[in-house]
Amino acid sequence: MLIDRISKLEFAFKLNEKSLIMIHFFKQKPFGIYMLIIIMKKFYLGKYFEKEKLKDLIFTSSRTTISNFISEAIDKKILILSKPENDKRKRILKPSDQLIDEFEEWVNIVSNK
Repeated sequence: MLIDRISKLEFAFKLNEKSLIMIHFFKQKPFGIYMLIIIMKKFYLGKYFEKEKLKDLIFTSSRTTISNFISEAIDKKILILSKPENDKRKRILKPSDQLIDEFEEWVNIVSNK
């Protein structure tokens, strides 16, 4: 039922699991969970976001705010910034191994609620 799905979404946002530090980081900003989901979706599809293109996908905040948020995630080693082998001009964002683990744990907690 739809109400069950809505309840799971509500639970996902309210969940305050102390061990999910990186998930909590994304929950701090209104656009954070959306950013997390699109980064992880690309990752599981075997693709990555270019840093500049990710900024263009989020319309709820300024590019500067989003850029600062991404920079903070990189500084905290939540996201990894790298250069693809085929084009050294681009900067791509990858989830850290810890973020991948936390995301999978978070999804499992919410799915099994």
